[in-house]
Amino acid sequence: MKSVARNWIIQEKIGLISTIDLVELADNYIRAHDEFPDWMIDISTNGSLERIEELDLVLSPIRDADCSLIAQQMLALFEAGDRDIYQIAAACHRMYLALEWGHEAFNQFIWISDELDLIEQGVKPREGYEENMKDALSRVSHL
Repeated sequence: MKSVARNWIIQEKIGLISTIDLVELADNYIRAHDEFPDWMIDISTNGSLERIEELDLVLSPIRDADCSLIAQQMLALFEAGDRDIYQIAAACHRMYLALEWGHEAFNQFIWISDELDLIEQGVKPREGYEENMKDALSRVSHL
């Protein structure tokens, strides 16, 4: 369950879900289970997750496996029409800021974010961006 909660926390950090959504996910888990870890209450009450292994993103930085899951979720949200390219690019921007420089996932997330900025500034044409964005997310999802 900790890996699922970690994924929720990362999604909230980068804006794929809101804090309200995060709390609701934790509340639903608590309601559905007679026993649950204490840290689930911390998530539900928006409490501190500091020093909780795997849930403290400073203590346990975002890894390639996390990036892979997040990229898959971004693709699914985009293809379902639940998020537009601007929302995905904004989440990619926050994602690369949470990663160490030079990793493959970092390179792909920064490309998605920066490419849309260049398009919006009129420096580059928008043609092909959506397909290239999906390709970049797909590359991350296969890490």
